[in-house]
Amino acid sequence: VGKDIETLHKDYDEAYKKAYTAVGMKMESKDLKPLTQPGQWLYQLEMMLDNKIVSLSGGVPIFEGEHLLGSIGVSGGNSIQDQEIALYAIDR
Repeated sequence: VGKDIETLHKDYDEAYKKAYTAVGMKMESKDLKPLTQPGQWLYQLEMMLDNKIVSLSGGVPIFEGEHLLGSIGVSGGNSIQDQEIALYAIDR
């Protein structure tokens, strides 16, 4: 039922990368996925940046108007859960 320390570390690392992506790219991390596919202009971006940027659900930038305040990254569930939790947290 509980997660081991290695799994928790992996979840933390993924959440950090999702938040980093959202703030760095100024977009939801999931929206990067179509741009990083073969033939697209950001193809292999994740690999070129040593996987510091990820195209996974769960990273959401936080804006006040057009001003970027930061971001949130969620990991540990499936992609739908991670995305829903991130959006819920920002909405509160």
